[in-house]
Amino acid sequence: MSPLPYIALLLVLTAVFLTLVISALRATCPRPAAQAHPLSAIIRHSTRTRAAAVLFALAATAAAYLSGHPEGVALFGIVGLAILLLGERRSPTVMAPERTASLARRRIVDYLPATGLVLLLLAVLSLAADAAVGLPVTAAEPWHAPGGPALPAGSYFLGVSTASTGEAISSAYAPWPGPRMLVPLAAGLIIQLTASLLALRRVATRGQVGSRPGPLDQELRRYLAEGALGLLLVSAALPLPLLGVPMIEAATWEAAGWDYGRGTIGGVGIVVAVASMVYGAVLLARSPRQVSA
Repeated sequence: MSPLPYIALLLVLTAVFLTLVISALRATCPRPAAQAHPLSAIIRHSTRTRAAAVLFALAATAAAYLSGHPEGVALFGIVGLAILLLGERRSPTVMAPERTASLARRRIVDYLPATGLVLLLLAVLSLAADAAVGLPVTAAEPWHAPGGPALPAGSYFLGVSTASTGEAISSAYAPWPGPRMLVPLAAGLIIQLTASLLALRRVATRGQVGSRPGPLDQELRRYLAEGALGLLLVSAALPLPLLGVPMIEAATWEAAGWDYGRGTIGGVGIVVAVASMVYGAVLLARSPRQVSA
């Protein structure tokens, strides 16, 4: 198989990573216009909270993956959402002495972009599809190839291919959508969805910012909601390339017990992952619009 698709995927992941890092570092240095805003304390706190959430989430994910635990990519959403939720609960309260109540009922969905919700659903469905085709062929015994790393049971697919000489070649494809990967990922996804619901509930129920319902109050609510969705999108998408690449490789080598149809499911998951990560990174890189109080 040509290495070009892998190179393109690596370039996209690198671009997403750099976008998240640069936007997070940029958020720690607010613009003079934001510092002069009458409610600058809340704006500054929200942007720095998101920056901390992104940076610590990236650090936790990289540490888990580099230590040999690919299932640890779920830490991106868990760590990021925990920091985002804790930070917003500690947000400074800046309100005018007189408040004007709004009779309009706030709905969480009003602050979330429909595109992001669709991509999140597709990412979850892609992960479920990988599990549906990958679980039945997951190896039930540990594997240790000469000169290679030891692979625990439930973490790989042992495929047997036939070389042009007629010789049978056994290869382990990992990380595979088996119990070793899917159980931590599913548990992490449940934790992330719970944290996201708590953060979005905060969006709808927290106190009003400013003297009356207005653009700034709505913008800060939308900023928090999009931050939670962005973290969840990137985190839900991260496992898909890890699982999809070995699924495609097994199909390319025509491993027994596998086929191109099931390998294509892994490829579709990678496409969904790229779209989800790019859109999630855009949401996380966005700054609050400068609006009047």
